[in-house]
Amino acid sequence: MESPPKCLRCSARFLNGDLAVFDDGEWIHPRCLKIITGAEHVVKAQRVVARAKEVAAESQEHSLRAREIIKKPLTCVVCHKPLTRADFVIAKNGLVHRACFPRANRPGE
Repeated sequence: MESPPKCLRCSARFLNGDLAVFDDGEWIHPRCLKIITGAEHVVKAQRVVARAKEVAAESQEHSLRAREIIKKPLTCVVCHKPLTRADFVIAKNGLVHRACFPRANRPGE
């Protein structure tokens, strides 16, 4: 006589009347299957949380860099004096005063 199969997770033998799930060629109790799938979900969730932390750290680093750039005073690439937001033009070489703009486009300057 063949002995009853054992549960994949808990190794307990199945008795008459026990509920069983046949999954990937293995017998498993429904409660054991829930435990295994629950553990798989926890592992997946941990991976997602770890990636989210990495993305948050990268985002914070980008924000810090942006703040540093914003805090730096803008200076004209021609006369090297501070620029105001209302008095600059974007030239080939960078940001310049409106008054410095013609000089910024001359060759050699």
